Amino acid sequence: LWRFLIDDDFSGWKEIMCPFSSFFARQDWQPDTAIKNDMIDFPVYSYQFEPKTPGKGNYRVDSLKLTKSADAK
Repeated sequence: LWRFLIDDDFSGWKEIMCPFSSFFARQDWQPDTAIKNDMIDFPVYSYQFEPKTPGKGNYRVDSLKLTKSADAK
């Protein structure tokens, strides 16, 4: 599993760009079936959102898309 951490230090809506080069492998847990080669393998079959610090609140996602470059909006 790979992570991209976001500091939740804002309110309201915000565009967040998550380049694959900024993801890193989880060191605390990997499933037994994971290929542990320090590379993001494609195709990506799933993703998940989790709070950086567990607590109360809501996350709302308006739009999510994968692009070949950060310039493609």
